[in-house]
Amino acid sequence: MIKKITPRSIHFHYKDSYPKYWFDNDIVKTYHANVLAAYIPYTEKFIINCVKAYRTKIKDPQLQSDVKAFIQQESYHTREHFKFLNKIVLPHYPKLKVTRYKFFILLILTIVSGKKVRLAMTAAGEHFTSVISDLFLSSPELFEGIDPTLAEFWRWHFIEEIEHKAVTFDLLKEAKCGYFVRAYGFVLATLFYISGMLRPYLQMAYKDKLLLSPSFYFKSINYFWGNPGIMRKCFIPYIRFLKPNFHPWQVHNDHLIDKWLKASEIINKSPTAKS
Repeated sequence: MIKKITPRSIHFHYKDSYPKYWFDNDIVKTYHANVLAAYIPYTEKFIINCVKAYRTKIKDPQLQSDVKAFIQQESYHTREHFKFLNKIVLPHYPKLKVTRYKFFILLILTIVSGKKVRLAMTAAGEHFTSVISDLFLSSPELFEGIDPTLAEFWRWHFIEEIEHKAVTFDLLKEAKCGYFVRAYGFVLATLFYISGMLRPYLQMAYKDKLLLSPSFYFKSINYFWGNPGIMRKCFIPYIRFLKPNFHPWQVHNDHLIDKWLKASEIINKSPTAKS
């Protein structure tokens, strides 16, 4: 288990321009990463606000320290994801939108359900990001065909997502949120994720005139559910969140942090990289 969460304020520097399909010259891989880049910074703002609502009520000193470091990490992620979005994605898809939310029923449910449910949503969201982070860091081949700086950007994010994966869950327990609240938050977070990710994915397909292309849908289904099957491989680990006795550190994957910290030139140059 991680003993210390280390915020690493790394400023990534990019080339003047990148190709539209910057991820292995592959449409589906690029769309997936672009959607994450567009969705993550807004989600992290939501997460930070949900966590801050409970920050003054934490009694455990270790959890107080972890929450402080967690907020710093997520703030750095937000900053760098907006930079990535503006530099890599929006030059090719300037009208890409994730903030105009059409599924008002989910938005209303999130507001009226209260801050405990919103905290449960953050715990579920952090669990999902740790699951997908584990997948990518465990499978270096998934980074093939990507510019080294862009690969380092994503590895940095994935490392820290694993590092702080239990913070919001522990805060959920500190706030005395029961199993029903946790499960309800999980369902809401999942629906938000699906609806929020699908819209920009299809927006890019529309711009590239692929909405009527059977091969595009075949490639998409294959990437997410076939081979390599990103979502297929994440599904079982993701729904483990619903086990009554679940805790994020039941999966001991902190070795991935050590492995990639040692291998990363960009992260190791940062004065805050030492953990």
